[in-house]
Amino acid sequence: IAKFAKDSSKPKFKDKLQELWINSLLSSPSTHIVNVFSNAIVAATRMPEYAVASLLGAGRKGSDKVSFTETGGRIYGSMYGFLDGMRAFKDALIDPKSVDDPLTKLELQRQNSISAEDQLFKSVGYRQELWGQAIRKSKSEGKGIKRAFEIMDNPAKNFPDIELKARDTARYQTFTNPLGSTG
Repeated sequence: IAKFAKDSSKPKFKDKLQELWINSLLSSPSTHIVNVFSNAIVAATRMPEYAVASLLGAGRKGSDKVSFTETGGRIYGSMYGFLDGMRAFKDALIDPKSVDDPLTKLELQRQNSISAEDQLFKSVGYRQELWGQAIRKSKSEGKGIKRAFEIMDNPAKNFPDIELKARDTARYQTFTNPLGSTG
């Protein structure tokens, strides 16, 4: 049984051919350029998007509206996210297994490609949303920036809803979120 299990997981010629093809696509400079620029454009356009949302939100009531303060927080989140992303990028280059998000652009079982570029932009998207949601939450509680920092200190433990929203946003911004039934 052990030999059968071992032999069944050995890559076949077709698997090797498929990985060679995928790696040749991924290692193409044009592929990397498109990936970096598309992720950068999405990350950069989030700020004007939230600025417009805060203008529209000024006339709305409700806890889900975007405020000017939250937009500023997302700008800070972009800066901190870029710094986090550079560290994650370096770590992913050195050790591809350090990538903590299982969702990538590849769905091959034996694929072992580097997802460093996505790690950089996932960090930016994560921090943007984390800062925005923390500021929104602290404002809804009637507290200030100190409370927002407390929320950001350990969102996975203390505010799993904020953590999940930040992770989902990071995946959305890097085009690695699940496609869903329509996709």
